[in-house]
Amino acid sequence: MATLIPTAIVTEFTGAAMDHFDTFKRNIIVYKEPLTTFSNPTDNVYAGFEQPESSTSSYTVQTGVFSALKVVPKQTTDQTQVPLTQISILYTNIRIKVQEDAKKYIEEGKTEAIVFGGVTYNVISPPIPVDFLGLTFYYYDLQKTN
Repeated sequence: MATLIPTAIVTEFTGAAMDHFDTFKRNIIVYKEPLTTFSNPTDNVYAGFEQPESSTSSYTVQTGVFSALKVVPKQTTDQTQVPLTQISILYTNIRIKVQEDAKKYIEEGKTEAIVFGGVTYNVISPPIPVDFLGLTFYYYDLQKTN
């Protein structure tokens, strides 16, 4: 199939897009649900019954470090009316742009939190793929946790 944009131009534009990402990217830490390991898995443990005293469980933290770009900071205010007072709650959301490897890690299993710039966020959107001349980035909306 013929294309209107020559291959050399596509390579130049996608290279510029990657240079932009590489220049402004920051590391994010993605926290997944911890793995539970049992010290003696051969014990017969039935649902609803306590574990034998000889068996102990431990949790292993699962994290991944990836590159991300903060794209759009959004601030919205939700005003809630309470009798005789007015409470204004500020929700601070950000949007991040990640590559395929980070998207796969975020999507597999349960993602508990993402730390970006020392602040903890929850993922509040599915991945939004954006294709630029064959170069795909994924956007996530994140909400700051307290």
